[in-house]
Amino acid sequence: ELSILPLFLRETLSTLFVRGKTLCKMSTVQVIAPSNLEAGYSFTAQVDGKDFQVTVPEGGVTEGQILEVPYPKFDDAKKSDGLDDVPTGRWRNDLCSCCDIFCNGLFWMAACCDILLVGQLLNRLGLDSIGSSGGDKKTVWMITWVIFVLFILVGYWVWPLFIIWVVLCMTKIRNLLRRKYQIPASSCGDSMDDCCMSFWCTCCVLVQMARHTHDTDKYPYNCCAETGLPATAPMVDVSKV
Repeated sequence: ELSILPLFLRETLSTLFVRGKTLCKMSTVQVIAPSNLEAGYSFTAQVDGKDFQVTVPEGGVTEGQILEVPYPKFDDAKKSDGLDDVPTGRWRNDLCSCCDIFCNGLFWMAACCDILLVGQLLNRLGLDSIGSSGGDKKTVWMITWVIFVLFILVGYWVWPLFIIWVVLCMTKIRNLLRRKYQIPASSCGDSMDDCCMSFWCTCCVLVQMARHTHDTDKYPYNCCAETGLPATAPMVDVSKV
């Protein structure tokens, strides 16, 4: 979680109460930038136990830089659609935190059946079997199983073709998720970063992406589902990305 500077250190208590009544509210709050971010990016911060979005101002910020932003307005009547808690500006989980779910089916699907997990992620984002928009879930899931079976039967002779498909789809998925949630690239540029991470850290990247789109406590992983999620889980809209 991002840090909010201790308000009492700067005498900026967010709310002053007397006899149970609110007398005044501070108009600003200070946050610490989680990483080097360009202008226009946004990231998730927390104040008074509630998440809110911070947009990086002109000139960008550096990691650890202190920003003073307007105190957020919370709409307590707003209902959650299940995806409004997805962090922006950063991944929900670190790349190597996949070992946290060692006993979860998601871990073993990524480790042993990565082709099927790629298909589930394509369905979550409404993509077709090559990572383009407009996919049909049942069709994508069927094609994914065909690719998986072919890999088992003839993968020994043509395994590079399967690797190319997996890396291509993962690169597109990761790039869409980073753009949607404004997550900066970690090393060597946007598309190249997505491609390298997908190729060298396939299992970890798959788990990271699957855990980012949905809270696994709210929507437990289902290895047999077309999306890897319960039927009630909302889909990720990337049509405007």
